[in-house]
Amino acid sequence: MFVRIALLFLCSWLAQLVSATPIDNIEITIDSIKLLHIRAIKEKDTDTNKAIITIRQAIDLANSIQHDSLIQRTKNTYSLYLMMQTQYDKSKEIILDILPYYEEQGRNFHLGVLYNRLGYIDSKLNNYTQAYTYLTKALSVLPEGKFRQQGISHAYLCDVLVNSGNYQEALKHIEISLELLRKSKNEQYLTMAMTELGKLHFKIKDYEQAQTVFKQSLENKIINDQFKILPTLHLGIIEYELHHAEKASIYLLDAKDLMLKTGNIYELSTVYLYLSQIENDQGNYQKALQLAETSLQIAEEHQLSRQEQLSKLLLAALSQENSDYYKAINYCSEVLDYTRTNQDFELQSKAFDRLAEAHAKLGNYKQSYQYKSEHQKTNELSHNSKNIIDVTGKTTKYRLGKEHEVQEKAKESELKMSKFIRNVVIGFSLLLSIFTFLLSKVNKKKKLAIQQLEINNLLLQKTETELDQANQQLTEKNKKLESYIDVNLQLENFAHIASHDLKAPLREQASFIQLLEKNTLLTITEKDRDYLSYISRCNSDMQTLIEDMIEYSLIKSDDYILETINPELIVKKAEYLNRDLIHKEGAKIIIHNMPGLIEADSKKITVVFRNLIHNSLTYTQKGIEPIIEIGCNKQADSYIFYVKDNGQGIHPNYRDDIFDVFKRFPNEPNARGNGLGLAMVKHVIEKHQGQIWLESETKKGSTFYFSIAA
Repeated sequence: MFVRIALLFLCSWLAQLVSATPIDNIEITIDSIKLLHIRAIKEKDTDTNKAIITIRQAIDLANSIQHDSLIQRTKNTYSLYLMMQTQYDKSKEIILDILPYYEEQGRNFHLGVLYNRLGYIDSKLNNYTQAYTYLTKALSVLPEGKFRQQGISHAYLCDVLVNSGNYQEALKHIEISLELLRKSKNEQYLTMAMTELGKLHFKIKDYEQAQTVFKQSLENKIINDQFKILPTLHLGIIEYELHHAEKASIYLLDAKDLMLKTGNIYELSTVYLYLSQIENDQGNYQKALQLAETSLQIAEEHQLSRQEQLSKLLLAALSQENSDYYKAINYCSEVLDYTRTNQDFELQSKAFDRLAEAHAKLGNYKQSYQYKSEHQKTNELSHNSKNIIDVTGKTTKYRLGKEHEVQEKAKESELKMSKFIRNVVIGFSLLLSIFTFLLSKVNKKKKLAIQQLEINNLLLQKTETELDQANQQLTEKNKKLESYIDVNLQLENFAHIASHDLKAPLREQASFIQLLEKNTLLTITEKDRDYLSYISRCNSDMQTLIEDMIEYSLIKSDDYILETINPELIVKKAEYLNRDLIHKEGAKIIIHNMPGLIEADSKKITVVFRNLIHNSLTYTQKGIEPIIEIGCNKQADSYIFYVKDNGQGIHPNYRDDIFDVFKRFPNEPNARGNGLGLAMVKHVIEKHQGQIWLESETKKGSTFYFSIAA
């Protein structure tokens, strides 16, 4: 049908061309080019392939009449459609070809649009430094009031910064983008900006917020189906991460249909990657293998380097499950070749881990150990560096805040001193004038006036001496304060970094305990097996203690951000975090009356409920089904939350100490706890200007109460 219409259109155009004069021919051709542009614009929202064919016809017509401005304009549109179809190299080549024309013409708006596209393309090609340069250049040339293009620039910058790990700067740019795109009243591009915000939440694993943003973005009025692809894809990935395989499959297949429909297959490899993992989780190995191989084939065909490596890692894992260890080793070796060139520590860490497992299965324990060591190094490099940067950023911010506070106090002291000296000088001058006048009028009082002047001079000297002493004391106190701040900052950094350094050998120890258990499963005695179990449990307890110390340190140093939260959802999240222990103890959680919304720090209040539930599960009574009741009573100016259990209870002699660091219940010395949980709970509640207290009776359970301002 489309071919027939194109032939009819061409015959009509040739007929007009034969019967027209040269000037008429040019005008007819220009009108034809305009009609082709209009048709391509309609086609690109549903089928980019059709739009590309149409715009190529327009380019041929523009070239036939050598109309320079139409040639550049048509190529400009052509570059956009190529970019939408993920033909990034070809699109970039055309943009760089037409860029000088717009620079000569001084058309800043079009220059800004082209720089935006170049930034987007380099971002997709993982050239983040070059992408950042192009996007900042776009913002520098775009005229004022062009809200849509400026908003797009800031949204692309957010994507670049998220992929570079700079989440704070990314958040600033996406907030600006949303504000500008709301002004432009274009819901389609507002969807794009909301998608970038959702990707930011997804990157930091805030899946609940990411889901909310992605779903809201799809509620906007969207004409071009390409804008639906990324929100739909990420909703599928989130459902997979939350272990909802059925929902994940629905979203992923919807995303696949949108990609095939629009011709934008940049993320198609990712779709097959997750569909493969879902099939493998369900035990469908052959289906999973087929999907993984399809993912690799798509990535290779379209030169999507990183997706190609992710596909190879999945194929390595599937090969290991099928006991094809040499094939797994080959895949991982290819990934390592890529990561050494591109310095992708995340992929490198995964490749080393897979190699260690494969060689261990083959009995090459020395080689396995070497790869396991490399895995630990690259894993720390890819994760701990970010943590250290975050800690450094916080301490630097804290230090700058304190330095600013000290400077402000110093300025205030100098201002007070200046005012005092000025008043003293003015007073002294006035006094001297009065005495001079009196001396000229009353010669008899000369001696008295001189004596009074000397007294005033002595007072002034005394005052100056006292001021000097006060300034010296202030300087010493400031030095002590700065020293105290430095010490605390060093201790804070030390706690974070030392804790991470301790985790590495513990994880390595755990890995070899597991290897030892596997290799000696049938040869050791029951007593030796108990020893190994005890060592493994001690290792796990040590890791838990280190992680709790990190969390306690972060809670002590983090800023508290109040927001509107649903406490029942927070309790559900805390219950989910304790799911393993709840299942182990066979506990029952009952939630009573909860307020709809309160003002609090979401993450910190989650820590409170998680630790109180964990505490109740830790100190249960043998032979009694654990029941934990959680609820809230509204008072005039506060909410009183409670967590009640039917556990061992706490003797009155120990109730005052349980909220101190490293204090544990003496009732059950064999219970596994480290005494940090309740200390964290107390700190969080006090930061919320609340109080926490306890009612308990031995062998009848305990009830923890805490208040939050209404």
